[in-house]
Amino acid sequence: MKKYGLIGWPVKHSVSPPMQNAAFQTIGIEEKLYGLIPVKPELLKDTYKNVLIKEYAGWNITVPHKNAMSTLVDKLDISAELSGSVNTVVNSKNGTKGYSTDGYGLEKALEKNFNIKLKGKTFLFIGAGGASKACCTHFAEQGVAKIIIINRTIAKCEEIAKNIKKNAPECLIEYYENPSDEINSNKFSTIDAVIQATSMGLNSNDKIPLSLKYFNRNTVIFDMIYKETPFQKEAKKAGFSVADGRDMLLYQGMKSFSIWTGKPAPEEKMRKALYSALL
Repeated sequence: MKKYGLIGWPVKHSVSPPMQNAAFQTIGIEEKLYGLIPVKPELLKDTYKNVLIKEYAGWNITVPHKNAMSTLVDKLDISAELSGSVNTVVNSKNGTKGYSTDGYGLEKALEKNFNIKLKGKTFLFIGAGGASKACCTHFAEQGVAKIIIINRTIAKCEEIAKNIKKNAPECLIEYYENPSDEINSNKFSTIDAVIQATSMGLNSNDKIPLSLKYFNRNTVIFDMIYKETPFQKEAKKAGFSVADGRDMLLYQGMKSFSIWTGKPAPEEKMRKALYSALL
């Protein structure tokens, strides 16, 4: 029986295995099929050819391999093609096919935690990595009014903006290098949600990625990191509505499970397993 897993570097902190294995149990598979696959970036191509294709029926991808995986698979689903980012792969007799479920996962998590629908809303993304790229692209396709991106490297923002302008030209997009005090806070006053999409917060001594002084209290804060971070603590203390990334992980994982198996994902069983693993 072929296996499933999560490929990344590092990857040992992930709680995806208990969540996905709980889902496989609901379709009668007691064996723990889903595990962690730590792969250094320079070994990704060889691992893909010599391990993943031969031993795995499907896999998820996390930092830093999402963009690179999109260049290795045989085919891309429209979600992955538009974003240039892959976080889910199916390996079948017809070859490998890449998908992106990050945007779907974030959309569902925002709805679950804040009752926010995407259409017509304005979002600010902190960070321009693979997950941010996938989510910005998905959001633009779903009809958001405006996306603002803040990142240390402007070139990554420009790449996302170019992609969005090509595929969803009606979506307004702005981007900035880490904002300074010179930026008028009114520029961000109409943002519906801030999406923290960097790795800042994985370590308890990490700095706050962006000052909260730019936002009004009606803006909600979503942090993709699925544990409480300094940014989340500061936002709660300041009176913002805050959610961590666990529901995004849940919903993108549910989508992956359905892609692999063709079956509905068992939301409550996966949620229970995920939350227990995070205790």
